[in-house]
Amino acid sequence: ANIYGQWSFGDPSFSTIYFGGEHYWDIDELTKNKFSFYDRSGKFGDPFMNREYIELTPYQENNTTN
Repeated sequence: ANIYGQWSFGDPSFSTIYFGGEHYWDIDELTKNKFSFYDRSGKFGDPFMNREYIELTPYQENNTTN
């Protein structure tokens, strides 16, 4: 899925990215080898809030020589 538009950090610790409405990414880990976060819709405490864990890693192309 593509996300277009503006975003901002949603908290002073820079651990949440806010996309507007009720769409957030709660960052779990951010290193050069891994970016993991919870894609969340809704606010904490809302009984209809849902979260999905997503983990991204860098693409590594196989460099084999013949």
